[in-house]
Amino acid sequence: MLMHYGTGEQKTFRDIVLEELMVVHSRDLGISIPDPAIDSMIAMIQKRSGINREQLTEMFESQGMTWQEGREMLRNRRMIEEMLSIIIRPPEPTKEEIRRYYGEHAPQLPAEYTVRLGFIPADVMSSDEVYAMVKSGVPAAVIQWDRDQSYRDNQLTAQQQFIRSMELGAMYIMDENADGYDLVQLVSKKDAAPIPFDEAQIVAMMHESIYKDLLEKFQKELLARVKIRYCKPGIEGLLE
Repeated sequence: MLMHYGTGEQKTFRDIVLEELMVVHSRDLGISIPDPAIDSMIAMIQKRSGINREQLTEMFESQGMTWQEGREMLRNRRMIEEMLSIIIRPPEPTKEEIRRYYGEHAPQLPAEYTVRLGFIPADVMSSDEVYAMVKSGVPAAVIQWDRDQSYRDNQLTAQQQFIRSMELGAMYIMDENADGYDLVQLVSKKDAAPIPFDEAQIVAMMHESIYKDLLEKFQKELLARVKIRYCKPGIEGLLE
C-alpha cells in the first residue's frame, strides 16, 4: 500500500501517475538532487521525529519500501518541490485585489464566550429562592463563584450549547442535587468576526489558493501530454 509520506494518506492511482510524470518533467528541466542533500533530509526527519535510522527504516518498510527505495522517494519529492517552485509562481496581487479577497474570503474568528461557574449550598437558599434569583438575573451574594473561563464557539461541547442563546449576565442552573445548585453565568461575549486585516497573511492565503489552481492546471496538462497504456479496463477513469 503506497502512502503519502508525512500524511499517512493512501495514494490514489492518479497520485502515483502524476508523481512519476512530475519526476520525469523535473529531470527534463535538468533538476537533480545529490546524495548529500538526501542525507541532510534524512537527518532532519530523524531529528524532527526523534527517531533513529532503524526506526526510519521500519517506517519505509511499513510502506513497502527498502531503505534505498525510501531514499529515492525522498529524492523524487525534493525534485518535484524544486520543479514546482520554478514553474508555478502565483502573481503578486494588487492592493485592490488584496482588499477584495479579504472582504470575500477572510476566515472568521469564532464567537467567544466568557462564563463563570457558581455553586449555592442547599442549606443556604431554598429551591424557590434560587429559581427566583436566576429569573431576576441578579446574583445573590452567597454564590460561591469560580474563576472566569473563556470558550470559543467551536470548543463548546454538546452539553454547553445552551451558552450560545444566553443573554449577557444571565444565569442558568446546570444541576440541582442534594448538595446544592450548580450555576453558570454568561459574563461576556464576542461575536464572530473576520480575522484582523494583515496584508502579508492575506497575500499568503491568496498565493495558496492560486497555487492550488495552477497546480491542478499543470497536472492536467501533464496527463494530456502522455499516452498511458492500461492493463485493467476502466482504470483510466481514476485519472479524472
